[in-house]
Amino acid sequence: RSSKEPIPTFSTANIGRQGHFYVGGKYYGEPGKEMMRGSMYVETWVPKKIKHPYPIVFITGSGGQGTYPLLQTPDARPGWAFDFVNAGYTIYFMDYPGRGHSPFLPGVDGTVTPPRSPQLMAEVWTMGIEPATPESDWPQRKKQTQWPGTGKIGDPIFDYYAKTSVHGVSGPELGKMTVDAIVELLDRINQP
Repeated sequence: RSSKEPIPTFSTANIGRQGHFYVGGKYYGEPGKEMMRGSMYVETWVPKKIKHPYPIVFITGSGGQGTYPLLQTPDARPGWAFDFVNAGYTIYFMDYPGRGHSPFLPGVDGTVTPPRSPQLMAEVWTMGIEPATPESDWPQRKKQTQWPGTGKIGDPIFDYYAKTSVHGVSGPELGKMTVDAIVELLDRINQP
C-alpha cells in the first residue's frame, strides 16, 4: 500500500463490546526477583446481537503473521474477525506467549527467530516464485487462487503482507506454556 493511499478503516457498528485480558503465566526466578512468564494476551469482540451460542476462538499458528490478518487483509479489506462478529459470533484471538502483546523474557523463554523472508513467502504462500526445492512444492500448490494481486515481491499487496510479518519464538517450554494458556482461556470462556 502506498503512503499516499487513504488509511483503511472499518465499521465497528456490529461490535457491542470489546475487551482484552491475559491468561496463563507463572512467576519465574529467585525470590524478590521474580518475573511473569508464559502469559498470553487475548482480545475479544462481542457483537451487539449474539446470534450463536458458541464463540469463535481463533487459534492461529505462528506462520509469521500473528493475529493481524484476522483484522485486515493485505489488500485492505476487513479480515475474518469482522466477518464472524458481523455474523453474530463472539470472537477471541490471541498473541501466543513471547509474541506480540504477550511478554517475552530474553534468555529464559528461548530465542527469537526472524520473520520468514519475502522470497519464501512468495514461494510457499502466494505462488509468486516457483519452488526452489521439492519441499516447497506440493500437488495442490498451483490450485491456490485466493491471493490478491500478483503475489510477487514489488506488488503493493505483497509488499504490505511482508510488512506485517512478525518474529517467532522457539524454546523448550513455549509449547507447554502456550497449551496451558489456551486451556485456561477455553476454561474461562466455558464458565457460566
